[in-house]
Amino acid sequence: MIPENFTEFYGDQIRWFTGIIVDINDPLQMGRAQVRVYGVHSQDTNKIDDSELPWAQVMAPITQGGTG
Repeated sequence: MIPENFTEFYGDQIRWFTGIIVDINDPLQMGRAQVRVYGVHSQDTNKIDDSELPWAQVMAPITQGGTG
């Protein structure tokens, strides 16, 4: 069971989303990508700069085949 106060944090569970990858040069070298999430972050870079976007963990690497 997840404690009630954990829901205050964005990292408490997996959240699926789609977006535009703006940077793949993860400073911690953990395979993350910096993403502008559709419906969350404005497409207007004057409202939120690419450098301010969160880093997201990719669920499946781009090297994993999806079709035969």
